Order: sequence, then structure tokens, then C-alpha cells
Amino acid sequence: MTVRFIVQAIERRAENVAYLQRHIPDLEVCWDNSGKCIGGFMKVLAQAGASSFVLLEDDIILTQLFVPKILYAIQQKPDCLIQFHSRSKDDLAVGSRFRAGRQFLNHQCVYFPTGMAMEILRFSEREIYHDFSSPRSFSDCLTQDYLHSNNLKYWTHIPSLVDHLPAVSMVDPRRAKTGIRRQARVFMDPETDGCPSSLLSKWKPLQNS
Repeated sequence: MTVRFIVQAIERRAENVAYLQRHIPDLEVCWDNSGKCIGGFMKVLAQAGASSFVLLEDDIILTQLFVPKILYAIQQKPDCLIQFHSRSKDDLAVGSRFRAGRQFLNHQCVYFPTGMAMEILRFSEREIYHDFSSPRSFSDCLTQDYLHSNNLKYWTHIPSLVDHLPAVSMVDPRRAKTGIRRQARVFMDPETDGCPSSLLSKWKPLQNS
């Protein structure tokens, strides 16, 4: 099966985008200058069109053999939205599982099945997602609301195939600059080749912290 990979990126993270391109052949870059993560997300959805695709954010480190691992997982559930980065306490105790749409959080690495990008883009036409003073005007909230409104569950894949790097958050620069609070408990075998040393030197797996 053919799956596109699209990274939502900002210019100041170009070095990490180059790292992702090194390990993901044919990675598409969707440069975001909107200043709001939801604006960049909508741009990615438009670029994906009717295709199935994997959305990546630009502040992540990959697991080794990322592409074959993620393609194998997608082949098991090609018609489901699949989340590949999770911070839930149940990840260790329960493992991979379906979760209710209202629980969705994290766009670090997410597979969207065929046609879903355009469905979410149409759903995003509601004013609440374009009013940046609204608490729902975040990309995670948009996906969460779409899933909940359509009574859809999503699959959380364990172990996580990506993890947060300690880049300053685009959503809220006040978040912990080390990024540790945004890391997965179930991430293994980091791919360090080409990862920016300024970020890698500060990265520490949550399970070892």
C-alpha cells in the first residue's frame, strides 16, 4: 500500500526536518507560517487531499527502522486513525488499544486513512476553529471533535514510534523547555543518526528519568 508522509514544519526547526528527511524517503514538507498549529494542520490536510497519509510534527526523534515499523502497523488497520505517540499511564499496563475519540491528544505522529483528511478539513470550517481566542482552536481539539462527532474510535500503537525532542513548544513557549513532560513512557531504540546535537544532548527518555 502507498502511504504519504507529510511533516508540518516551521523554519526554525529546519535542521530537524533535514534529519527526518534522512530517514523517511519522499517525505513531504508542509512549511507553516501561520503562527498557529491549527492553521498549519489545515494546510497539511489540504496537501494530503484524499490520500492516506502520516502526519509528523517537526520536533520529534524517530525509532530505528521507523518506516518499515510504521508501514507494518498501518497494514494491520488501514481504515483506522492510528496514533504513534502516546503519553497515557495505560500505555505500559494495557498496551495497544482502541480509545474513544474524545480522548485523542498528540499529533506528533498520526496515520489518517484514505479520505479522512478532507472530511476533517470540511469539519474545520466551523467558526470555533478559526477563532483563535476559542479554547477549541487547537489542532488536537479539531481531530478530537471530528472523531467524537462521528462516533469514531482511534487506535493507539504501543510502543510509540516517535518521541518529543526538547524543542520549545510552538503552542506554548512556557512549557518545559526540556520536553520531558511531553515524552512517551513506551519509546525505544532511538534513531540518533543526523539528529541535531543541540536537541539530542538534552533529550532523556521518560522511562529513565
